Amino acid sequence: MIKFDIITIFPDIFKSYFNESIIKRAQKKKVVKINIHNLRDYTKDKHKTVDDSPYGGGPGMVMKIEPIYRAVNALKKRKTKPAYRQGRNAKCKIILFSPKGKKFDQKMAKRFSKLDRVIMICGRYEGVDERVAKHIVDEEISIGDYVLTGGEIPAMIVLDSVTRLIPGVIALESLEEESFSLKNTKQAIGTNYEYPQYTRPEKFLKWRVPKVLLSGNHKKIKEWKEKRMKWHLSLGMGEDNYRFHDHEKLAHYADAAADIEFRFPFGFKELEGIHSRTDFDLSKHEEFSGKKLQYFDHEENKSYTPYVLETSIGLDRMFLAVFSNSLQEEELENGSTRTVLKIPAVLAPNKVAVLPLLKRDGLPEVAQKLVDELKWDFNVDYDEKDAVGRRYRRQDAAGTPFCVTVDHQTLEDETVTIRHRDTMEQSRVKLSEVKDIISKEVDMRYWLQKI
Repeated sequence: MIKFDIITIFPDIFKSYFNESIIKRAQKKKVVKINIHNLRDYTKDKHKTVDDSPYGGGPGMVMKIEPIYRAVNALKKRKTKPAYRQGRNAKCKIILFSPKGKKFDQKMAKRFSKLDRVIMICGRYEGVDERVAKHIVDEEISIGDYVLTGGEIPAMIVLDSVTRLIPGVIALESLEEESFSLKNTKQAIGTNYEYPQYTRPEKFLKWRVPKVLLSGNHKKIKEWKEKRMKWHLSLGMGEDNYRFHDHEKLAHYADAAADIEFRFPFGFKELEGIHSRTDFDLSKHEEFSGKKLQYFDHEENKSYTPYVLETSIGLDRMFLAVFSNSLQEEELENGSTRTVLKIPAVLAPNKVAVLPLLKRDGLPEVAQKLVDELKWDFNVDYDEKDAVGRRYRRQDAAGTPFCVTVDHQTLEDETVTIRHRDTMEQSRVKLSEVKDIISKEVDMRYWLQKI
C-alpha cells in the first residue's frame, strides 16, 4: 500500500476526483490510502494565516514556512503501517510542486510507485517560502512549462499516474501497451506514444479505419518492431540512443512503415526500416509471371496472396552507429584520461589480449600456451611490449574486451588476472576458467540467447 498525504488550503477540490473511477477502486482494494490535510489546521493565529507579503516587496503573497513545517513534522511522526509491521523504515518522499522543479514523467511515476509514502505540498499565491524547498522537501516537481493557480491539479496528476502503476490496480497487459509505459520507453525513446486507436464503424462520413487494422497485420508489424528493437538494444549501446519514427506518409504499396532511428553525433537518423508492403510484391509477380502465388487457408476455406513485411538495415549506417557511439575519452579518478573503444564485445575484432607481466621467468611461455588454447575459439592478441598499464591502454583503444595477465602467481597456483575493458575491473581466476568467462561475453551464441 502507498499512503498519499496532500497538504493544501483547498481540501474540497480533491473530493470528487478521488471518489471516481480507478482511484476510487484502488482505495477500495486498499492498495492506496489518501489523506487530505488542510494547511490552515497547522496555523497558530486566530485568522489561520498561511501567507504573507514577500521580503523586498513585489506583487502577490508568499506562503509561510511555519505552518508547512508543522504539517510535515506532524505527518512524519505518523507511522506507515505496512513498513512498521515489517520492521523497517518507510520509504517516503516529500514533494513540493514548483515551476522550477524537475519535469514529472513516467520514469518518475514508476520510481514513486515503489515508495511507501508520498507527502505532497500544494503551493498557492505568488509562491512558497524558499526555505521549504531548501530544508523541508526532498524534491521539487513541475508538470510543465506553464502557470497554474496552485499545486492541487499537479497533485491529482501525480497521484493518478503513480496509482496506475501499483500492482493490482490495472492489468499488466494494459500498462505495457500504454503510451510512455516502461516497456515502450525502452523500445521507442522519444516517440513512445501508444499507437492510434479506432473502433466501429469502419467508415464514418468519408473517414475510414486504416486497412492494416482491418486485416490484423498491425499486430505482426508491432511484433517485428519489438523484435528488431530488442536486437539493437542487445548490443548495449544505450536505450536513450534509439527511437521509433512511424511514417505518416506511406508509399503507394504500403499500409504501415516505421524506422528505428539512432542518435548519431549529428542527430537522430534512420538506422533500420520496417515496412508492411501488403500483397503488392507477390501480386505483381503473379501479374507479370502468369503464375499463382497464393496460399490456401484450410480453416478459412479460401485463397489469398500473402503480405510481405520487410526489415532492412544499412550496414554502413550500422558501422557508423557502433563506432561513433563506442569511441570515448574518459577522465579517470587520478585525473588522467584514457581513449577507449567500447565496441560491443560480440563485434570486437580481437576478443582477448594475453599479456605476460615480464619477458622472463617463464611468463612468456605460459602466456603463449594460453594463446594457443584460446586461438581456436577467439581472435587473440599477444602483447609483451611496455609496462602492463600501457598495454592495457593500447588494448582499450583497440576495443579488446578482455586482457589476461600472466604473472609470477600464475606459476604458483595457475591463476591469472582478467581485466574488463569497460569497467577496468580486475579479478583473479583459474586458467581453466578463462575460456568460459570470455565466451559468455563475446560468443555469438550467448549473445543471441539474450535477445
